[in-house]
Amino acid sequence: MAKAKTVSLSMEDKMELMMNHKKFDFKRGDDEGLRIEKIPTGIPNLDTLIGGGIPKKALTELVGESGSGKSYMAGQIAKKVLERGGVGAWVDTEFAVNPGWMERCGVPMDKIGVLQPYNGEEAIDATRECLQAGMDIVVLDSLAGLMPKDNLDNDASYTPMAWQSRFLNQSIPKLINDLRHGSILIVVNQLRDDLGANKYEVNLNVPGGRAQVFFAHIFLELRRGAWIKDKEDNRLGFDMGIRMRKGRFSEEQWGKTSIPFKVAGGVDLIETFMREGIAQGKIKQAGAWYTYRDEKVMGSQGLHDLLESTPALYQQLKEDIGEDAT
Repeated sequence: MAKAKTVSLSMEDKMELMMNHKKFDFKRGDDEGLRIEKIPTGIPNLDTLIGGGIPKKALTELVGESGSGKSYMAGQIAKKVLERGGVGAWVDTEFAVNPGWMERCGVPMDKIGVLQPYNGEEAIDATRECLQAGMDIVVLDSLAGLMPKDNLDNDASYTPMAWQSRFLNQSIPKLINDLRHGSILIVVNQLRDDLGANKYEVNLNVPGGRAQVFFAHIFLELRRGAWIKDKEDNRLGFDMGIRMRKGRFSEEQWGKTSIPFKVAGGVDLIETFMREGIAQGKIKQAGAWYTYRDEKVMGSQGLHDLLESTPALYQQLKEDIGEDAT
């Protein structure tokens, strides 16, 4: 029996065979459609941490303990996307969205559609439809609030083993597949204490299991740090610590940063740019004195007041740091 002849194809022919495949949609590795577009958050040290901004066609997960600023950060990201002319969707599984407060933080709520779903399946289906429609940003707040219909329809004693993990592990890959349409997907989840092998050991886990880390492209952990107080010692906010647990599109892995968060109006951007300016050496500090260009003031509050009262100088600082002034 005669052996079949082996045909040796050139590199160009092999590539042409893939590009013209009748069944599979191959793309060249240098195709522009494979490049990741990012939307800056407007917070310089956070953008540095995550590699320039929040990526499109990607899942970004924000986890943290109660009151750590997860929903605010999701709103801040949505704000920057919507300022570019986008439209967003907010799937509120916890019935906790506060339009008045979000508007005070600068989020244009008239450009966001809010859904408070009846069950977990409706939340996932709605999120998928928004992604398939190419919404600019979709926020799912939160994964911990997703409850399958079967659990809702039965009494409180109905608790199948690992129901939450199974539901999320089946649902999240479907959301990942729908990211091809170009949306930014932000999911929020809680961070809970889980007693370890002995009473002195505490492990921090997210509802739904650790498999979420595998699905997420960016996984950020938020923590509440030192309190920010006024002269009368009243609490105004806190330093929001952000640690990157996973970053597919960032050169810096496992880094961390801190941003000043004030409950009345969100991130203090002047303070944030001041800290970044000091870190980059743009602002010189000698004891209690701060020098920026031709200006020298005493105390960090003095520098803050100077930048706040001199918009041109503040604008110059942002440009010196290399951030988009918008």
